[in-house]
Amino acid sequence: ATVSAGGAAAAAAGEQAPARVATMVLNSGAAMLPHPDKADKGGEDAFVVCSDGVTVGVADGVGGWAEQGIDAGEYARTLMEHVRAAAEHASAGGAVEKALKADAQRAAGEEKRDSADVDGSSGDSSTGAKEGFSVSAHGRSSVGSSNGGRSVGRGRGLEDAGCDPLSLIIAAHRRTRILGSSTACVLSLAPDFGAPGGCASDGGAGGDGGLAYKLTAANLGDSGFLVVRDGKLIFKSPSQQHGFNFPYQLAATTHSDAPEQAEQFELPVRRGDAVVLGTDGLFDNLHDAEIVNTLVRASGEGLPPADVAMRLAREAHEKAADAKRMSPFAVAASEAGYSYRGGKMDDCTVVVSFVEMEGDQEGAQGER
Repeated sequence: ATVSAGGAAAAAAGEQAPARVATMVLNSGAAMLPHPDKADKGGEDAFVVCSDGVTVGVADGVGGWAEQGIDAGEYARTLMEHVRAAAEHASAGGAVEKALKADAQRAAGEEKRDSADVDGSSGDSSTGAKEGFSVSAHGRSSVGSSNGGRSVGRGRGLEDAGCDPLSLIIAAHRRTRILGSSTACVLSLAPDFGAPGGCASDGGAGGDGGLAYKLTAANLGDSGFLVVRDGKLIFKSPSQQHGFNFPYQLAATTHSDAPEQAEQFELPVRRGDAVVLGTDGLFDNLHDAEIVNTLVRASGEGLPPADVAMRLAREAHEKAADAKRMSPFAVAASEAGYSYRGGKMDDCTVVVSFVEMEGDQEGAQGER
C-alpha cells in the first residue's frame, strides 16, 4: 500500500500507516470565439478555470444592452472574476458563507442607491488576442474573454476541495456592480462522503480505491454542461428560459433574476469522465451527438482539453454559418411556433474538463 511520508516510521515499526488518499481534479482547458461582428471588442462571453483544480464556469453577456451603449461582456467578465476570487478564497481556507454575510452587510447600505449609480469599472482582466483563443489551466487560475485571460499560480489540498457553485454565483452577483447582465453556469468537483460504500467507493475513484467524487453545479440561463463517460452522454443540464430565446439572467439592477433561482445539480463522476461546459453559442449550433463525437475523436487523438475546446468552438461556428441546417436553435424555434432554419451565429465559449487523478498529467508528460 502507498503510505504518506509521515507514516513511514509507523510502517517500519510494523504498525498500520494511514493510506494516502487519492485526490481527483478537473484537468481543464477553455476556448472562446467571438461573433464575427463583435470580434473588435472580443465578444460578450467570459469563463473561469480556477487554480483549485475543482471549479470552472462560464457567463454569456446579454447582447441587448448594446442598444443602450453598454457592453454586457464587461458584466460577464467581472462576474467570472468574482467567481474566481470567491472560489480561491474558499480554497485558501476561507468560507464563501462568511463572504456572503460580509457582502450582505455592505449591500445594506447600497440598496438605496439607484441602479444607474453603479460603478462602471470593468474588473482587472488583462487584454490580448481578439480573434479567439484557448488556454489550458491545469494547476493555475484563468479568467478569460476573447479579449484575453489571466493566470495566477496556486496550490491546493484535499481539505480545500470543493466550492458550492450556488454560493459562488450569489457572492459574485452581489459584488458585480456594473450595468449589464449575463447568464452563469458554475461547476465544482467535490468528495462525496455520502456515497454508498463510504469513502473508498470504487465508482468515484475510477478503481483506485480513493474517495468517491461528485460534480455539483448551478446554472442560471441558457448556458449549460454535459457529462460523457466511455464515449456516451450520461447527463445534460436543461436550458433555463422565461420564453424562447429569453434566458434567465443576472444583473445589478432590479430587473435581475435572483441567483437563488439557478437550477442545482449533483451527480457522481469517476476518473475518465469528460465534462463539456459551454455558452449557448455551443448548444444552439451543435447537437448533443455532434458534441460527443467531436469530443471522443479529439480525446482519442490525445489532444489537451484546451485544444478539444477550440475544436468544438470552431465546429459550432462553422455550423452556425449554415443557413439550411436544422440546428438545435432551429428545432427550438420550431417548437416555439417560429419558422426558422439555419444555425445561430454567436459568441461561443467552451470549457472541457477531464476528471483525473492528481498527478495524471505529470505521469503522461513523463511518458512522452
